[in-house]
Amino acid sequence: MAADDIYEKPLSIDDLSPSKAPPPLSAEALNQLAEIEKLNVSRFSEQEIRSFVIDPIVQILGYKNGTCYSVDLGKRIEFLDKNRLPDDKFNLWQEDFWLIEAKRPNLAKPHFGYEELAQAVEHAIHPNIDAPLVVLCDGQKIEIYDREVSLTDFILHIDRQHLIRDFDKLRHLLEPMQAWFFQKRRIARLIDKVFDKEFNMERLEEFKALIDRRLAGKRNVVLANFRRTVKFAPEDQRKALEAASIEELVEVHFFDEHSIPSTNTLIDTVVARSEPNSFHALYRIFPDRPRDANDIYFPHAVAYLMALGKKQSTVPWLPAWLAPGYQRGASVEDATRRLLKMCLTYFDDDEARRIVLLAAAAFRRTFKLSLLSDESRWRAGEVLQAAHQFVAQCRSDRGEFKTEVAKLQLRELWNIEKKLVQSIKNYAALGKERNLGDMRITKATSVTYDLLGHTTLCVISRFPKWIDYALDQHRPLIEALAAMNSWKARELLGIPQERKLAPANDIDLANRFFFGDIATLNALRAGYAGLVQ
Repeated sequence: MAADDIYEKPLSIDDLSPSKAPPPLSAEALNQLAEIEKLNVSRFSEQEIRSFVIDPIVQILGYKNGTCYSVDLGKRIEFLDKNRLPDDKFNLWQEDFWLIEAKRPNLAKPHFGYEELAQAVEHAIHPNIDAPLVVLCDGQKIEIYDREVSLTDFILHIDRQHLIRDFDKLRHLLEPMQAWFFQKRRIARLIDKVFDKEFNMERLEEFKALIDRRLAGKRNVVLANFRRTVKFAPEDQRKALEAASIEELVEVHFFDEHSIPSTNTLIDTVVARSEPNSFHALYRIFPDRPRDANDIYFPHAVAYLMALGKKQSTVPWLPAWLAPGYQRGASVEDATRRLLKMCLTYFDDDEARRIVLLAAAAFRRTFKLSLLSDESRWRAGEVLQAAHQFVAQCRSDRGEFKTEVAKLQLRELWNIEKKLVQSIKNYAALGKERNLGDMRITKATSVTYDLLGHTTLCVISRFPKWIDYALDQHRPLIEALAAMNSWKARELLGIPQERKLAPANDIDLANRFFFGDIATLNALRAGYAGLVQ
């Protein structure tokens, strides 16, 4: 739907909903709303309107201080030589999205007038607020204006005596996730405004490429926000996976380690989402060009192919890098064999995807380093920003991955990491005192330890056919993983965990993780002394 269609009058509240109706209100929330409906507000002050009407409504909507969805109470803003004090403005992740002004009740007026609205709009347009939605409440009625569309027509009016009946309409606009969605519609409307008069196709294509790069770079930001914000109890994890969309399954959960039951649920759910047409899932997991990935992502991807192969032997599409030369119906088994070998060799024959994996590991190690001391903590933001943009910045205007540019950036990252690790003294003690958890695996990953290969062996254990295939066809590769301290490789080879093995030699480690650069291997291994064995 085009942005101008959304705001064609009369505005439908349903048009502002992201996809589905909000869940039913709790009995407690309904009782609170019923109490508000019974109030006699005729003699209430503005403060009483805030306390007995606005505050409980705001809490029912889901805003609470100390969370990602919070309220700013009466913070001063400046206009020239004047200070103004708006009422409440509501934040999502510290960004203002709407503002509400309490007014003294005026039972004789069915709607708010110019003065009430003008004062609220003046506050909303201040650059420190910039809230598109302006809400007025006098205890008797609530009206909402979208100041970027119209200041003559409200988009919602609710009378207090109908608060329970109409509250879902309020939720559609002002609940945190709904307001977040509304902000995205705001961006779409601005794009229409900018480009409706454009006549140069090249400018349109340049802007599209810019937006594509910015959105691609935000994928890891969204992933980090999800991990920080969305928490599941262990008993709810599998239910959440079964209910998740294919986008969430791949873009979030494919990047994270899970318990064995949750991993099985994850893979089975993605397979279920691949029926009856697997193209959408396959293209998201295996796009033609290199995408963001880490050492957990591809083990999930290979397990998905193994599970999919039990349902169907061919698929209508696979990328050329995974199924070269197919004509009609790509073989799932052939693609699985190819991807399994890639995972066990750290993508030895796919330099571009190897670079992406090495960069993900290096960014993770460097970020941990940046958290170790106050002196280097400032670097953490720079590290995360660079990680978010890595793949996007290594693409040409046509979307092609620039391998040599990416390799150069990776080498620069290794140089930064070497300087950081050498500058931090008493590394092990600092890590313990700062309570950053077990740093050994993090720091060894893609230095002396192949997490990609190890995790692949763990994840495919549910497929006896493929374990037998790996042992028969790739035993030397599994032996190499055992030499890099993979307990799963030892288990599959029947090697006791306590037996000492000859470590992987430096040439093999440097070739696998540093494009043959033994000096960088030695520098990082020495820098992480005591944590990387």
